[in-house]
Amino acid sequence: MRKSGGRRRKGKPGSQPNSPSASNTAFDPPPSPKTPEKTSLLEPRAKAKPGPSNESHKENRNEHVTIVSRQLKLVYDNDIRLAQTPMNCSFKLLRDTIKKIFPMLNSVLIKYTDNDGDLVTITSTEELRLAESNVDRNNSIGVLKLNIIEVSPEHEPPLLKEDEKPKRVDRVFDEKDGIIESNNLEEMDDWLYEFARLFNTHVGTNESTDLRDLGTEFCSEALEDIVTCDEAQDLFEKAEFKFQEVAALAFFNWGNVHMCAARKFVKLDENENEVMVLKESDFDFVKEKYYLAREKYEQAVVIKPDFYEGLLAIGQQQFELAKLHWSYAMANKIDLGKETLRLFDGAEEKMRAASDMWERLEEEKLAEQGSSGMRSQIHLFWGNMLFERSQVEFKLGMSDWKRRLDASVERFKIAGASQADVSTVLNKHCSNGNTRDGEVKGSSRTENVIKMMK
Repeated sequence: MRKSGGRRRKGKPGSQPNSPSASNTAFDPPPSPKTPEKTSLLEPRAKAKPGPSNESHKENRNEHVTIVSRQLKLVYDNDIRLAQTPMNCSFKLLRDTIKKIFPMLNSVLIKYTDNDGDLVTITSTEELRLAESNVDRNNSIGVLKLNIIEVSPEHEPPLLKEDEKPKRVDRVFDEKDGIIESNNLEEMDDWLYEFARLFNTHVGTNESTDLRDLGTEFCSEALEDIVTCDEAQDLFEKAEFKFQEVAALAFFNWGNVHMCAARKFVKLDENENEVMVLKESDFDFVKEKYYLAREKYEQAVVIKPDFYEGLLAIGQQQFELAKLHWSYAMANKIDLGKETLRLFDGAEEKMRAASDMWERLEEEKLAEQGSSGMRSQIHLFWGNMLFERSQVEFKLGMSDWKRRLDASVERFKIAGASQADVSTVLNKHCSNGNTRDGEVKGSSRTENVIKMMK
């Protein structure tokens, strides 16, 4: 541990970069302006270890125990920011959090003020615990003030091996008594906290808007002094709508997690058009994840019948699964033609239903302004799905492949694709002697279709 009173160098002002929404396509449709209210992703709760003591612990204490966060005050030059990390987080997670809050900083020293008034540099998780002990008094959590100093990379403390391993959270907050206590039954790894933040950014949720809070607020207003009047009934209906939407979104995002897990095992060629060969074990794993994703999307639609985004997601899931089946069948010389076509039928059915539902919402003035972007995305995806099916039917020797191809061209035109781009894609069709699958770029393929609605 090093003590210093080093001067802090003023860094250039910067802003937190937005999360990228990558697209591998050349025909980028305008992003959908529709951004419905979404739930905030909560920080993950601790997971209880199984064991005989766990049951007795619950029986002896009738109280609610949750993981708490450490409040931080980060001081960099004249810029002071508030932040939080999980209790007993590692030094690595603390430093990563600071660099996310101050993205202009590449290498930093993290210092705290000890009891003697000296600035002490934190270089490990053990020293971070010592810094926290200076602000925690009488079993209460104090705000940890940290001074951030930008340095050259060679002066940044290296991570120790123990700091690179996940740390167990062994302190929890007793909501009944309002104190901290040790509890070996509760644990949460740093990666889980980071995954929650990453997933929050990836799916585009907005932390400033919590639909559950809105629903609760509407209920509270209705119950105050106007329970019997028409205004109260209107508030109840609004609350019901918000709770319904947040429940549907929860299952929708749950399905997205399974889709992301499946795509981690799906390898594409260098043009990111054709699915590469998978091992049988990987193929079975990916199929299972796709089926789990569909299950969650269907539950979202059951909860909110006008949730057209859920239908679009099911269509995307069927489309990706069809391409996966076809690629696997071609590589292993097995007959999956009927199964592949069945999946294409399912994808087109859901796409048609989602399109019809969206058009009805538009007519009823329930869709927000800027709906042309959503229409473009829907028809681009629909066109790509028909295009891929026409290639499969051509390779199977079916006569309908040309009709599917013509239908895909019509969808591309409705979506606003230029004639030049459509012609380029048609030239890539396997009927012209090309072995690679063609695709209208800019369509909502892979994760784009799932992300475009939220």
